Amino acid sequence: MKFIVLLFSALLVGTGAQADLANDLQGNWRYDGFFYQGHRYPNPNPDLKLTFTFNADNTARLYWKRDNENGFCERKGTWSLQGDVLIQTTTWLNPANDSSCGQDSDMQMGRMTQNQVTLTKDQLSLHMDLNGQEFLYILIRIGQ
Repeated sequence: MKFIVLLFSALLVGTGAQADLANDLQGNWRYDGFFYQGHRYPNPNPDLKLTFTFNADNTARLYWKRDNENGFCERKGTWSLQGDVLIQTTTWLNPANDSSCGQDSDMQMGRMTQNQVTLTKDQLSLHMDLNGQEFLYILIRIGQ
């Protein structure tokens, strides 16, 4: 019986932590750089304005454009969390997207991504793999 109580308590704590992570993830996030091979790098292209928006209804938006260039890329989709893994699925592509957008895998209809996330109050890191090494895509909270 003691084991069942401990297991149930652990499940409740885990569920609460996931709910907190989901609440904390909501909002607007701007690309700020990356972490690779032990070093933090700033956004390599300051003209790139890339934002993610995670809404309370589990819809998401990814949008980017470059200063002094025509065109943009935009997609919408759904998001969910399984533990600390963020799952996103593309459900809509803006028909006015620049023709180059289709070359990016994030701009493919039906595309599903799964990334472990680390979240602090103002920084969201998406964990990826680059050449067999961890690559963190770093976003900072904006507008709050």
